[in-house]
Amino acid sequence: VYYNPKDIVSGDFYWASPVKTSGESSLQMSLTAVVDCTGHGVPGAFISLVASSFLKQSLTEPLVNNTAEALDYLNHRIINTLNQTSTNSEARLRDGMDIALVSINYKTNMLYYSGANNPIYIYRTIENKTLPELHILKPDKQAIGSTSDSIKNYTLQQFNLHAGDTIYLFTDGYADQFGGIKNKKLTYKKFKEILGNASQLPIELQRDYLQKTYLDWRGVNEQIDDVCVMGIKI
Repeated sequence: VYYNPKDIVSGDFYWASPVKTSGESSLQMSLTAVVDCTGHGVPGAFISLVASSFLKQSLTEPLVNNTAEALDYLNHRIINTLNQTSTNSEARLRDGMDIALVSINYKTNMLYYSGANNPIYIYRTIENKTLPELHILKPDKQAIGSTSDSIKNYTLQQFNLHAGDTIYLFTDGYADQFGGIKNKKLTYKKFKEILGNASQLPIELQRDYLQKTYLDWRGVNEQIDDVCVMGIKI
């Protein structure tokens, strides 16, 4: 995990827990999330605490048995708790959050993913190829807690993992940072290249690589947002 808050407290956070699904065919899973709450500093940190609490509560809810249902539950609880009944669309968006939520069954090597605005990247080393193969699982374009005229349920996606795959969950702080020779945003195109390079390193060396690359890019510029990147090596 490369975790670099902009201020003392952060609107970004990462979370992980083992979980056992309910029902007759219960499964032991590993659940993890990277979350970006609107804003940073104290306001973002407050929403982070609320979201973290509801993620923990979702583990014990009998009707929450996959990542999509977990996001539906989180969305419902956040909206009710923050009482987002304003008719002003800008006010509605103020207390939203983006999240990538992943569940992994290590017995079957099956990954389950649901996302609110945040995708995940999966890099796979291919024999006789210099660059790893990138698989992108795309999110639903609906922030958690941002009410609109039509709230839809979140989508459940699955992906069959191979030994050696590296999964990345992240917020937008890394890709949006200004820097470089022309003092522009790093961009997701460059971010994908950086993660591709990182994926070929041992997992214990990847954090330092991501940190050095980020700080070199930022240079003397002010950090503009919280940064959180999580890598999982299969």
